[in-house]
Amino acid sequence: MPYIRGYCLFKDKSSPITRTETGYGSSLEEKALSKFQNLRKSKIKADARLTNRTELFDEFGVLLSEQGNFDDSDLIFKAFEKWGTDCVEHLEGDFAFAIWDQKNERIFCARDHLGGTDLYYYRDSSKFVFASTPSGILDFPGIETNLNLNKLAVYLLHEPHTLTTGETWFEGIYPLAAAESLTMDLQGIKKLRYWRPELETSLPFNSQDEILEAFRELFFETVAARLSNHAPNAALLSGGLDSSSIVSVAANLLEKQNKQLTAFAGVLDDRNDSEFEDEREFIEEFESVENVKIRYVTARDAGPFTDLDGFFKNYDTPIVNSRFYLFRAFSENAAEIGAESILDGSFGEFGPTSYCEGGFAELLKRLKWVTLYRELKLRSRLYGQSLRYNLRGNTLNPLLPEFLTNLKSGAPAESEMMNLNHPLKGSFAKELLSKIELPEYSRRRTLPDHRLNLLRDIRFLFEKSGEFPSSGFGPVPVELRYPFVDKRLIEFSMAVPLEQKMQNGYTRCLIRNGLDGVLPKKIQWRTSKAPFSPDYLRRYYSQIGDVKIKLEGIKPKDPIRELLDIEKIKAWVKDTIDNPRPGTSNDDAIFRTIPQAIFLIHFLRRFAEFSV
Repeated sequence: MPYIRGYCLFKDKSSPITRTETGYGSSLEEKALSKFQNLRKSKIKADARLTNRTELFDEFGVLLSEQGNFDDSDLIFKAFEKWGTDCVEHLEGDFAFAIWDQKNERIFCARDHLGGTDLYYYRDSSKFVFASTPSGILDFPGIETNLNLNKLAVYLLHEPHTLTTGETWFEGIYPLAAAESLTMDLQGIKKLRYWRPELETSLPFNSQDEILEAFRELFFETVAARLSNHAPNAALLSGGLDSSSIVSVAANLLEKQNKQLTAFAGVLDDRNDSEFEDEREFIEEFESVENVKIRYVTARDAGPFTDLDGFFKNYDTPIVNSRFYLFRAFSENAAEIGAESILDGSFGEFGPTSYCEGGFAELLKRLKWVTLYRELKLRSRLYGQSLRYNLRGNTLNPLLPEFLTNLKSGAPAESEMMNLNHPLKGSFAKELLSKIELPEYSRRRTLPDHRLNLLRDIRFLFEKSGEFPSSGFGPVPVELRYPFVDKRLIEFSMAVPLEQKMQNGYTRCLIRNGLDGVLPKKIQWRTSKAPFSPDYLRRYYSQIGDVKIKLEGIKPKDPIRELLDIEKIKAWVKDTIDNPRPGTSNDDAIFRTIPQAIFLIHFLRRFAEFSV
């Protein structure tokens, strides 16, 4: 995967920055200072996929015959030469970069608008180090760091991701947030948020056909910018609307280049499994696409507790989806074919596959009676829901005053905010809460305006952009690329009128209609979706016995007990063993609470103070 790392060493506090050493490394194996290149002139290191290359070429007057000689880092550097630190306002797409500015004796770093790429940094009195991952910084000679105890607060709240934004799990190592730039010189570090998501209310088009044509062109550009030019291309294919849209467009683009796309599809070991069903029926719609090769991935014998010690040696957060074993298998398959990145269809609901939350209430508020009645009737018929349910729950409730919504909820606000099923030791949790200023709690309520609901969710994604790395889960890091996390695409989708996103009972109509003739029909209008890794419970129960034994082996004086309530975790595990859940269960303890607690134990073992 693309990877950047660099450093700046200070001879002493009074030395001018021109006497420092500045180096850049490009691989995880570069651990010694001697393997970094010393620089005496301005230079850039970037992980970037720009979506506005054409506009930049026009701005810089680059001839068509010369454009092939410019990669994205060259364009970013030219933008910096022209606009200085304001260059980020002229860039679109995914990017994370660091520039050594020899003239002004400083380092300038920046990350893209929505956090599609990662960048972290460390600063002490003698050095400034940046890298694509915290592990890349920890590999640097002379850097030792402890666990950032504040991050454990994420286990105490239901929606905690913004509580410790701007921090990582390692003391002294910080993420650059989405749409954030950083300037470092001898005076210190200055950070600036150069963009925030705002409401887009209009588009310069007069008809639905014009909107759909513009959307299709933009979506193709968005996917094209995230394809690899020098390595095999791969994508995840679940059979759902989002991933199928990415695969359909990527295959269309690559066909024109006579290139192949490998699609990784997570399926059951046995397609005739008597207990569970997977998405093969929809995945197989791509079997007839000539330049798509489907790799059916089963992750045989793997589960939520497979090789956790090995996994967390290099994964820089304990917050992991309990079905990570499939993502690990995807990464391993990508490495086998030589792919450095995988296209991932996540986050489409923030853009062109929005579910139009609050849409019915918006129609009522705008007095669109006929449209509202038609959509309510068709939605109820399409999804097998009662008309009364959609009228009361999805139409009238968002229009109620907030105090009535709170009365209807009944539960105290604090109980909704706090996660009572956390794995932390009671005394430590109390101490942690006393040190951290909790956010003011406000119940999340649906507003009678689909754009305002969408903007709120986008801002939440935006604020927590530094929480989760974009690297894959295998022993060889493979980058996950998210075409739906694109500033221009999200702004365009937000501005599209409700009536073109919600039609004939369907939601997500912008992409359904926009990719008409590109998406397989069977997928284009589907409304169902099987669970990801439908046999998860079978995998969980095949491994939970070993987990119970390992928990029993944690000694009374184990330092991990200073933070975690091991007896409570053991009781959770025992309950799921003594009271087996049915195969269709969606029990939170099995899918989230217990796996997250076990992941945290293994992650903590990475630190010297908690190793045994």
